[in-house]
Amino acid sequence: NNININANGLCYNSFNDMAANITTCTLEQPDGFTITDAGLHFTSNRDTLQLHKLEINSRNGSRIYVRGALPKEALQNSTKQGFSTTLSANINKLDLTRLVTMQIYDKLHYFNEQLLDAEIRASGNIHDIEIDTIVIAFPGVGTINANGRIKNILRTAKASGQLAFNGSVDNI
Repeated sequence: NNININANGLCYNSFNDMAANITTCTLEQPDGFTITDAGLHFTSNRDTLQLHKLEINSRNGSRIYVRGALPKEALQNSTKQGFSTTLSANINKLDLTRLVTMQIYDKLHYFNEQLLDAEIRASGNIHDIEIDTIVIAFPGVGTINANGRIKNILRTAKASGQLAFNGSVDNI
């Protein structure tokens, strides 16, 4: 339950004028899950929300990195303005089980300590999202790749999508 945050450049004048730069953040939970370093840098102006960097690193080697841009017009249903985002994640199975239970850790004995590496790249708008890349690799087990398109994600009755998957299995 220890948390330390160092920040500079925090600014909030309105939704159209925000900025934050969290240079370091650490967190230690009693169950052993520990974030050894995290950082956030985002800005907002009249036109765009820009996530320059969100990075989280754990004691056990997990890393999550996200960046993206969202034109404010893309938040309105009447526009076709586009967004772009990239997510990279390397998840250690011990970190995952610290967040759930040790019983799950015992069931994951087939996997390496580095449970998965993932990368997702997407672009588009709230009406039409192009999934450029999804790569999820389970080191020592296999890899899953996908790409495709999702339409009308906010309209449940009209939502549709198509993803093409392929994969490979390592020598088990």
